Amino acid sequence: MARLRLLHVERFARNRGIGDALVRPFIAFARSCGYRRIVLWTHTILEAARRLYARNGFACFATAPHVMFGVPLQGEDRARDPGRGSGLTGPGMISRSCAAPRSPACCAHNRRAAYRRPSCWL
Repeated sequence: MARLRLLHVERFARNRGIGDALVRPFIAFARSCGYRRIVLWTHTILEAARRLYARNGFACFATAPHVMFGVPLQGEDRARDPGRGSGLTGPGMISRSCAAPRSPACCAHNRRAAYRRPSCWL
């Protein structure tokens, strides 16, 4: 499982396609490494981010309230199969297995971390 940990586009650079330009190569990288699932966490108040993720095939599979940042917020978990659209058939389920097995040698980070934990935190 690949995880998109942080994506931030500065306010002055928004609405120029930069988010898509960052997310699409990430999806291609996960596909080339053989990951069967990409997950991310966002917030329901981040409308532009939610539109970006939906446009790139990430489907929401869970929401939960939290107060991690000092105010009540609604977190949202999203996922997609890197081989095609969201590929989700139910809450968090992938509809097909990946054609290529995950290879620890597909990137330098995997060579260092793949055997220390079950998923590569990109």
